[in-house]
Order: sequence, then C-alpha cells, then structure tokens
Amino acid sequence: MRVEINLDPDISEETAIIHAKKMTPKLLNLVEALERADDEKTSMLVAKNDDKVFIIDPGQVDIIRTEGGEIKLYERDIMKPLDTE
Repeated sequence: MRVEINLDPDISEETAIIHAKKMTPKLLNLVEALERADDEKTSMLVAKNDDKVFIIDPGQVDIIRTEGGEIKLYERDIMKPLDTE
C-alpha cells in the first residue's frame, strides 16, 4: 500500500481518502482505527515491519517485550505474537 500525506496549514479538517479495488479486512481495520483516533480517549500503536506499517489497537496488546533486539507484541489472553507480517 502506498501512503501519501499532504500537509496544508489552510486545511480546516483532516480527511483520509483510500483508493482500493475492494474492501478487505485490513482496510476495514485501518478505517476503524482512523475513526477511533478522533476520540481523545483512544490511542493507537504504530508498528513497522520491514517496509510495512501497521496500526494496532492497544486493547489487543497484553505484553510488549524485546526478543533478540526486536520488539514483540503479544495478544491478550492468547500469548501469541500479533500478526504484523
């Protein structure tokens, strides 16, 4: 996915436009994360794996730890690494 950000100090409201062939679960997750980001009480984690960027709901994360020089995020109650592949 290619991402472009155009900064303009004259903009009155931030807008995200996504061009895609079809709605996928990853796009749906992205849209939901962006909508939640407007809520001041909501935060999100942004992770990068190689050239891919992931938006992660902190509510999904139970443990954050380093392993072999990398940061690993583990899902709540399941204790398996979050899918960031």
